[in-house]
Amino acid sequence: MKLFSVRRTISAGVVTAASVVALAAPGSALAAKEPCKGTNTAGIGSSLQAEAVAIWKPGFETNAKYGCAGKPAITEYNPAGSGGGYKAWKEKEEYGTYGFVGTDNTANLAEKEAVEKEDAKGESKMLTIPVLQGSVAIVVNLPAECSATSTTAGATNRLALNQSTVEGIYSGKITKWSELGSVEGAGNTLTGAGCASAIIPVVRQDGSGTTHIFKKFLGISDSKTSFEYEAGKSATWAELAEGSLSTKWPLAAKTQHAAAANGKELLKYVAATPGSIGYANLADARNVANGGFTGQSASRFWTELESSSKGTAPKIKRKYADPATNGDEAKSGEANCKKTVFTNGVGSFPPPKVTDPWNEVTASGQSKTYALCGLTYDFALTKLENMKGGTAEEAATVKEYLNYVLQKKGGAGEIAGHDYSALPKELVTESLEGVGTIG
Repeated sequence: MKLFSVRRTISAGVVTAASVVALAAPGSALAAKEPCKGTNTAGIGSSLQAEAVAIWKPGFETNAKYGCAGKPAITEYNPAGSGGGYKAWKEKEEYGTYGFVGTDNTANLAEKEAVEKEDAKGESKMLTIPVLQGSVAIVVNLPAECSATSTTAGATNRLALNQSTVEGIYSGKITKWSELGSVEGAGNTLTGAGCASAIIPVVRQDGSGTTHIFKKFLGISDSKTSFEYEAGKSATWAELAEGSLSTKWPLAAKTQHAAAANGKELLKYVAATPGSIGYANLADARNVANGGFTGQSASRFWTELESSSKGTAPKIKRKYADPATNGDEAKSGEANCKKTVFTNGVGSFPPPKVTDPWNEVTASGQSKTYALCGLTYDFALTKLENMKGGTAEEAATVKEYLNYVLQKKGGAGEIAGHDYSALPKELVTESLEGVGTIG
């Protein structure tokens, strides 16, 4: 199996994004001197990507060389979740409304072909274009009368967890906060009567790409066990990460759902629920409007996570890493994913082309930095005009926009320092080649 080490040199950003991000601008990354062509379009999908899109907006509008300086616009990005974005195309056929779809849970071959079959001419291909990498923070709100600290560097007044512990919580094997005091090599100490209370795992209610990344991560520790998610129905973590099972969880974990569908609502739920634990992309977790998971306290924080799953021998010193390069601070930094190793588990990574399915791609669990990182992508169509409501003019704007997003002197540079990691050169090259086939 060939592993691909993703090394990030530029990072991206965090801003407050409304439930619908209003945008305005198109961009030409390659045609620096020519005016942009096309007409207004919009995007929908990944909530992990929403904060980045809000950062890309002003640069896309004003960057004279790589942007589009105020002609056709990306008028809206709707963070309906990765599943919601796919449904907007496949089930609602809203190709004339949304010219591209943000996703962290990429389409498998059957899902990809299902969209392509909606082209009566049989010409259009659905592209899976990597645009960014983000880390998924594990956030905690300790029970009343329970405090935590760790001897792990940087984890004072919080917890350090390894992959198998997080998997144990979400599979129902670990049920009490006090059990986290025995995590191997973490040096956790939990104090107070409240630590004997139950852990409340909180999950997304929607078909979320962040959930897809998280479940793939859980499967690294236990890839073979099938968990009962409904009476008489069982599946592995890998199966629960896909398609219609993406909202299902092991019954034994007794998970609770946020009231509304997106990562921000999950964060708010955890912040309001003592004894709970959840997960969200770093950019959302850093945003104080989503529950205040910045600035250290004894009860509400994100965790350090074991950065490598190699070995359990006593002589091995376990290393733990923060999801951010600058720790648990209010100021944004970089996603701590510079040396993430990705694989598809069976063959080479990355897939040869953006016309191939990318759904098997996951972090390998062997990282020198933070282990729980994932890629986020945009779906685009080579012939948007062949789809219901789509036009060639919209396709031209999508092409301009994606070219801008991928440029070091365009979108990739504009969002440096905002809690994402940009793509390495290898993936930028592959993505740009794919964008070039649009239209």
